[in-house]
Amino acid sequence: NPHARIEHDGNPAHVGKLKSDITTKSALNACGGGMDDDSDSLIDCADDSDCPAGTSCGTGGRICMLDKTCNILQTSTLSRCDDFSIGEKQINTPYTKYTLDRSLTSSGANTCFNIVAGNIIFDGSGFTIRTDAPGNGKGISAYNVGYIIIENINVQDYEVGIELSLVNFAVIKAIGAIGNYIGVYIGEGGNNIIRDSTFSDNLYLFGGLYFYAASNNKIINNIFTNNQYGIYFG
Repeated sequence: NPHARIEHDGNPAHVGKLKSDITTKSALNACGGGMDDDSDSLIDCADDSDCPAGTSCGTGGRICMLDKTCNILQTSTLSRCDDFSIGEKQINTPYTKYTLDRSLTSSGANTCFNIVAGNIIFDGSGFTIRTDAPGNGKGISAYNVGYIIIENINVQDYEVGIELSLVNFAVIKAIGAIGNYIGVYIGEGGNNIIRDSTFSDNLYLFGGLYFYAASNNKIINNIFTNNQYGIYFG
């Protein structure tokens, strides 16, 4: 296997960590806007020095991933999800960490971000995505992928804050779901973990956390306050 992958070994203490199934890392991939210009087992991050996999590359908050992919979600001066092209809202590069650098607002029935590949980390850095049309749209949606992590983000006022459909081996951690019709929806997927998160004022439909035809999921150390239902199984 030429890549490293996000694995779930069944131990909650290990979930969310990146593991490598390779012993030798070749210097192949460009990193950010830069170029790998040598042949060692490290990757150049633009003008930064080589950095070991999994550590900060220095400027711009980029992270060297285990297969040497380095990425940050650059939002320029934009403050609305709708200002991005469809392609820019697709989280689609495997073995990559996407890092949000500001809060964003969306409108209508739109989805702010779509995760369309597996082996991805989406780190919201504590920022908030919300809609200005309460009860509409989705904050983050993922469909038919596996081995993803969504962390450190607040989703507010959507019809569905975070939607995982046919998703397996995902981790949702340290998120805040606030004022949505459904905070987090997990449908027809399994072996997912929702942990260390807060669900509040999700007052309509199925409330805070809704599982539909989903199995072998774990709910660990979450707080539910003033929801239509804290946890609903359908």
